[in-house]
This record gives sequence, structure tokens and C-alpha cells, in this order.
Amino acid sequence: MAFSKSNRAVKVATNANVELSADDQGATEFLMFGCRAWEDNLVTPDMRPNCYSLVEKNRPDYHVRHAGYFLYSHDQQNTPIFNLDSSFIHYRDAFLRPASSYLDSSFIL
Repeated sequence: MAFSKSNRAVKVATNANVELSADDQGATEFLMFGCRAWEDNLVTPDMRPNCYSLVEKNRPDYHVRHAGYFLYSHDQQNTPIFNLDSSFIHYRDAFLRPASSYLDSSFIL
């Protein structure tokens, strides 16, 4: 299950937006795997071990995609821009909070 910075579960709404869920019961489960941007050599070798993409557990062809400051769930496309938009760097925040981590898409130019 995915959670926001406020530690609330997230869900995919009917309009494909990834948004806060009212409770854990309505949350969407996601799976992480090696990021799609690898396919186009769009991630530097030093970032590759921490680069991931997310898919909906119940709809594995639907990827979480960052676009215009929002997250969406879109069906898979095989284009360089889609691969970048659906790739995130995973950081472990061991200095500030030992048990926390987060995903960032700001490495994308």
C-alpha cells in the first residue's frame, strides 16, 4: 500500500488521479519494479539502483505517472516521455527519520 507524506493511504480515483484515500480500506496497492527510464538510457548508472516505477497491483498495465505536479495512473505506453514520467528515484531518509523513505521524480529534466 502507498502512503502520502501525511501518512495517509492513497488511491486511484475514477478520473485516474492518485489522491488521498479516506481510509486504508479504499487504498490502492502498488508494486515497485525497475524503472521504465532504463529502457531508453535516461537514468545515469549511479541512479539506476534506486530508480523504480509503480504499477497498480490489480491492473499491472497501469503505471503511476508524474505530470504537471500531479500523479496519475495511466495505461502503459512505450514512449521516452512516458518512461520518464513513470520513473521515480527512491531515497531512504536515514539522517532525518531512520524508518522513512520517499520517491522523487525531480531528477527528470
